[in-house]
Amino acid sequence: MSQGPRRAIWPDDRSPGAAVPAHQPRRSSPASEQPTWAPPAADQTPAGVPGPAGPRRRLPTAAKVLLAAVLALVVVVAGLWAAGGFQTRQTLVDKQAGEPLDLGPVELTVQQAISYDFAGEAQIEVPASCRLTTEQSAGTVHYAIARNSFAGVRVNGEVQLSSEVMMTLGVDDGLYFGQTRQILSPGVPAVACVLRFTLPLAALDADTVTVLLWRLQFTEQGNVKNDQDTSKTWNASSDGYRVQLPLTQVTR
Repeated sequence: MSQGPRRAIWPDDRSPGAAVPAHQPRRSSPASEQPTWAPPAADQTPAGVPGPAGPRRRLPTAAKVLLAAVLALVVVVAGLWAAGGFQTRQTLVDKQAGEPLDLGPVELTVQQAISYDFAGEAQIEVPASCRLTTEQSAGTVHYAIARNSFAGVRVNGEVQLSSEVMMTLGVDDGLYFGQTRQILSPGVPAVACVLRFTLPLAALDADTVTVLLWRLQFTEQGNVKNDQDTSKTWNASSDGYRVQLPLTQVTR
């Protein structure tokens, strides 16, 4: 005997094709059933749609201020970097022997240099003429010139640099003490001065010496008297001169 079409009764556990008794109502589909513990179907949020937002978490005021300060600092640093503000720009101008060198408070002219052995070290003297060109105090200007001057020679491919520098005013070394203000003062004609550089003994074999002198500026840099007061002194600027001089070795 052939069987008729099977009726799928779901989710009843009867076997497929079994008839449903007349007195038993047909079960509704699961989609239409609503558990007693769940909210009404109309109040449920569809899948994929975000629910209502909770309370916003705000940054504390101190954190906002700190963040703004950091961002401002980043902008300033980026601007300085783009403008080349982190690069020390130093400009050296090459001069010939005999050309005046404007060092700020003093105009200095050099012609030649001599070298000799002094206590196992090379001493290079650069005679010059100095003339004060400012009305400001110049009592210690020759110290500032010496502090911001250098000399170097090249011997057998190696560069020898000065380790000490001293500047004296006048022909006699005795004028170095006590008479500086009277000699290097406004309105006085150029006076003789000498730059003395100490180098390694190997520098005596050089035929030329390169002298480097920085221009000076009157600033408060490096002269702090106490925690509050400062006074201006002559300090190196970012500009200077480079002069190559013939070097003659002498015996002393």
